[in-house]
Amino acid sequence: MFSGLTIERLGSELEKLGIDPSNFPHGSNLLTKVKSKQTPVRQQALLIATPIYLLLHHKFLEYEKGLISLKTILNETDGYYDLIKTKEINRFSHQSDFVSSLIPELLCVILRKVLNGRKELQHLRVVSQKDIIIECNFDTSEGGRLIEKRKRMDVAILAPGKLTFNENSIDLYIPTFCAEVKTNVDKNMLSGIESSVETLKRTFPKAKYFAISEFSDFDLKSQNYASTGIDEIFIIRHQKRSDVRKYPGSRNPLSENLISAFALEVDAHLLAETTEKFDLHERMSKGKLT
Repeated sequence: MFSGLTIERLGSELEKLGIDPSNFPHGSNLLTKVKSKQTPVRQQALLIATPIYLLLHHKFLEYEKGLISLKTILNETDGYYDLIKTKEINRFSHQSDFVSSLIPELLCVILRKVLNGRKELQHLRVVSQKDIIIECNFDTSEGGRLIEKRKRMDVAILAPGKLTFNENSIDLYIPTFCAEVKTNVDKNMLSGIESSVETLKRTFPKAKYFAISEFSDFDLKSQNYASTGIDEIFIIRHQKRSDVRKYPGSRNPLSENLISAFALEVDAHLLAETTEKFDLHERMSKGKLT
């Protein structure tokens, strides 16, 4: 498919896709690496990984259009994941998000498929790595001031909008669903997520907030997160990190049943939040006002 491969050619092929961090975070990550100066060893890794990603990207688009199944796209993702986790390919620092950007991209693809099937949800947007307002305060300083608190969301579904205050307008994206996506999740990470959840839900009380991780890294017997603001914690490989550390080849595949349940739960939430709300008079006749 890509004869006479060069780094320049791969950069050109990636650019044709029109990807950016908000819709295809892993593909965008690859593009940045391909377009920047790399060591020979890293260039070789990119020459191997990028053509496989281009094939996977095509599969992602087919899935969004309903042409292939969830099982197929999960198998394709796991195959590519196995490649980029190898020592020969994963030559990049952990901070560069080379490997960790893949699962957020997969989730974006799955959520766009959810929206594509619903006409009533077409005003919503799936985004990744987006800084959104989670808290907004006002005071009288300087003639009236708006103070924002923002957080970068790994994956979110938002309704775009604007807020105008004292003739100044800012983008205000109303979240209906947010997710923190981790490779491993432990109790310290969850404590940090809890703080963000509480802040977000004071401003947007109907937003759902999930923690999604490949592996768990906390004591399953002593931890209880039922009372937190996190709506659900998904461990999408049904596996503890310690097990995979002991036996690296024992990693479970991405769980089709769990990821399907995740998509259905998000779909049900979006439909519930976007259905027409009855006015107070009509609700009074039913005796339920909220």
